[in-house]
Amino acid sequence: MQSKVATTRSVAARTLLNFLIKLPTLEASNIDHEATKFSIFKMTEQLGSSDEGLTRIRLLALCLLSQSAPELITTQGILPPLDARSACADPQSALAYAHLCCNLAMSPSTDNVTIASHAPALAQLLEIPNINEHYRLELARWVYCVTNRIDAAEPLVTKNIMNIIFALASTATLIPFCVTALYNLSVEANVQASLVQQGAIEFTVDHWAIMGESERLLAALMACNLACGEVNTARIVKSGGSMVISYLASPDSSPFQCRCCAIALRNLVRVAANQRPMAASGAIDTLVALAALDDPLTTQHCASALRIFTYNKTTRDVLVRSGAISVILTDSQGTTGTDDDVRLPHLLLCRVETESWKNGSRSGQQEGRTPLPEPPILIENPYLICKTPTQLHFGLTKSQGLKIPAEIEMDEPELDPKQRADSMKDADDDCLPRWLLN
Repeated sequence: MQSKVATTRSVAARTLLNFLIKLPTLEASNIDHEATKFSIFKMTEQLGSSDEGLTRIRLLALCLLSQSAPELITTQGILPPLDARSACADPQSALAYAHLCCNLAMSPSTDNVTIASHAPALAQLLEIPNINEHYRLELARWVYCVTNRIDAAEPLVTKNIMNIIFALASTATLIPFCVTALYNLSVEANVQASLVQQGAIEFTVDHWAIMGESERLLAALMACNLACGEVNTARIVKSGGSMVISYLASPDSSPFQCRCCAIALRNLVRVAANQRPMAASGAIDTLVALAALDDPLTTQHCASALRIFTYNKTTRDVLVRSGAISVILTDSQGTTGTDDDVRLPHLLLCRVETESWKNGSRSGQQEGRTPLPEPPILIENPYLICKTPTQLHFGLTKSQGLKIPAEIEMDEPELDPKQRADSMKDADDDCLPRWLLN
């Protein structure tokens, strides 16, 4: 492996790779697998050079090691992010690099910063025309794995993982990976503003038509997480986020999902600039429908959001037509009313409430923001990836032996006649039996 001859180093490297391929078939009683893997890993460190062929062999060897001993690579020192030119020299190398990163992402011993450091090289491979579809699938699985790690969102967003997600979404079959990754990223509060700024809502709206029901549900929950964070809510609304959130108001949604929808809409409507576009997109009708559910907390959040709408003159007509006044009055009577109150006809109460909007007889203080009912959690989707390392199958390689004819001429030393006679006598004496010499 340390030879200065390139051909010798290449043959030694291929022999090492072949031995690693055959290692699982060898009896453990005859060979210590763990010690052998460690020795092989140390030998792969000697393959780092400017030779792209040796770099590819090292990549394949590390990929094989990551299938059975990923902790060995992470504890002994993972290779630095590769130059994309080395990994994309052939489809097998690109796929091996993706396999390696995916297996390391599933290993608890790998730190988040190390995992995120490979994102730029992986993204660079996607720019290659006609990149192997198997690579795109493995990269999508890597995106899911890394976003499913606790506290990994910030280093990943810093390394522009969003660019990888957007590039992968061009393949419809990879949409579930992309949407799940976006949801998992939205769980981390410290990256929510970056997700909005980098176009997470625009991505969701653009790909809404090709999403399945489960992907739309996750996308809507992702939008709820962002709406309840410290983000640019105006961009969420302008990009169509309120319509995405309103998907949770469907009859098949759970009470928890409906409550998330009401809370997210309430937080968005607090910004005056969001109220007109939200009313135009049907947010008021959504809130009225949610308020009819048998969930007091959901009704309370809907009434709060509708009361905020009443401060905007341009949305009052929509409130009257939608029946929002009844929701507001019912919530007010439930929180402040007593059995001794004077009973007034419902129609008269609606007129009084509407009149109060016009004459400004209410307090200028509005309801504040509210968090989600439960802290969002990372999603583990068993249909996207298993917890076992991915396998990349290799075939043994053969090196062609080259026979080189060689002729060697050796010059005989010159001897004088006396030396020649003495040497001949000594040779004859050695050939005779000792009893004759005596």
